[in-house]
Amino acid sequence: MEKQETLRISGWYLPPAEKEIFRLIAQAGFNHIFLQGDRIGNGCGKEEVLDRYLSLCDDFGLRALVQLGDVPMSETLPILLRLREHPSWSGVMVFDEPPADRFEDLCCLYEHFFREGKLGEFFVNLFPSYARSESIIHDYAAYVRSFAAGLNRVGGRGEWLSFDHYPLIYDEQGEFALSEHWLDDLRTVAETGKRFGMPQNAFIQAMPFSNGEQSYGSRDRIPGFAELSLQAYACLAFGFRSLTYFCLGTPLVNEEFLEKHYAIFDRTGAPTPTFSAVKTLNAEIRAFESVFCRLGWTDAFLLGPGSAAVSGLQTETDGQVLIGCLTGTEDEGWILLNFGEPSREPVKTVRFRASE
Repeated sequence: MEKQETLRISGWYLPPAEKEIFRLIAQAGFNHIFLQGDRIGNGCGKEEVLDRYLSLCDDFGLRALVQLGDVPMSETLPILLRLREHPSWSGVMVFDEPPADRFEDLCCLYEHFFREGKLGEFFVNLFPSYARSESIIHDYAAYVRSFAAGLNRVGGRGEWLSFDHYPLIYDEQGEFALSEHWLDDLRTVAETGKRFGMPQNAFIQAMPFSNGEQSYGSRDRIPGFAELSLQAYACLAFGFRSLTYFCLGTPLVNEEFLEKHYAIFDRTGAPTPTFSAVKTLNAEIRAFESVFCRLGWTDAFLLGPGSAAVSGLQTETDGQVLIGCLTGTEDEGWILLNFGEPSREPVKTVRFRASE
């Protein structure tokens, strides 16, 4: 994979294939998109539909990962090779949330179809730690390391290391809260990616899902700008180079997605209130991405309340803050984040200075 000069800001699940919609996607700061066809109603398992979406990506300077669902790679190879002629082609999303017993098969797929760059990126998205224990071999760090090590053994160093942990939930009292182990998962993926030379992608919870309403653990919440920012900056504090919004378009109604739910675009393709928040956040991030991408991630610390000294900084805060530390050949940088449930902890006071 070539040295990354910009952050990848992507969206999962497609709105309708209309020119004006894709113009808005590009204007909102996206440079990447997922074209998935996994039995969720968007029709992207069909070659002609993928072709139309890729043509729109061509027109607006977006790159795209294609997913054809459960069809064997050997059967879809002629289609994929033809679609790769599009300038927007980025690669293939090979599997979403594989159990550990699929890793060997996935590595074989990489060896046969990707190692020489024939199909571009080999993209697999891993489970979060709250997945079924048998899927993550009872140890989340071991699960992530096992995938990364296996892919490295077959020449996959430099491919993306991706996972999805959606942290915006309701607690036992039916109040807004953040899920446990979210930061632990970010650290696990960040440290594993650094060890194996794999840049990292994380999914951002940009819409409600599940029909639990305010029951414990439900993610039936509409994220506002503060909730989106919290997720994005936490990922950046751990050095992630790719952010994927879940979802870009609004999925069809099913057991997870209700009629009232909406994503960045609604089911008709109209931008929702979330669109404005995402556009503002993406512009904010794009303003410093060139500096961010010149630096390498060193570590991240959850501090406070109180005083602490970390990575050349003296800090004093009246609540929890997350500090991501980045270094380059001649420069240092920090990501400083008010960490906590935004509805209860909207403001914190932090004093910090660089040590001499």
